[in-house]
Amino acid sequence: MKNTPHISVPILDIHQATFLAMHGKIPELQNQSGRVIFVFAADDDFELLTAEYLSNPYVRVLDFVTMLRRIRSAMNRIKDAGSEGR
Repeated sequence: MKNTPHISVPILDIHQATFLAMHGKIPELQNQSGRVIFVFAADDDFELLTAEYLSNPYVRVLDFVTMLRRIRSAMNRIKDAGSEGR
């Protein structure tokens, strides 16, 4: 995936987004018709971390849950901001 820094990958799975965020890949959150998606830059690290996530790795549960709560909080802010404009 070298030389493709401008490609973005949308992800709907909050757990995969959490795993990636735990490893330093912070997503851009976008509200698309009331549904929040996680958009990541597609680079080599993204591909490696996605493969690692799909291999069912061991994770530190408290760290995972803490990051999951942060992402859910950000999701709710995005959803609330979108619903105020309606």
